[in-house]
Amino acid sequence: MQTTDVETLYRQKIAECGGQWRMARMVSLFNSGRAMLEQRALSRNPSLEGDRLKVEVARLMYRKDPFVHRFLAERVRDYG
Repeated sequence: MQTTDVETLYRQKIAECGGQWRMARMVSLFNSGRAMLEQRALSRNPSLEGDRLKVEVARLMYRKDPFVHRFLAERVRDYG
């Protein structure tokens, strides 16, 4: 796979930012994605709140991971 000049420049700039900045950026992106999934869960079921909302977000976030779904089904009440 051939990288473009833009990709190369992007990777160089990211590398220059340092580990702390990259970690903060990753956390920010994760939180943004989680917030979007939370809104999706609430649009489907506005009554979700607290732990039930967290479980639904986890189900959406890891929708293709059978281990997570088994874990939730075995350990979380009212999962479904």
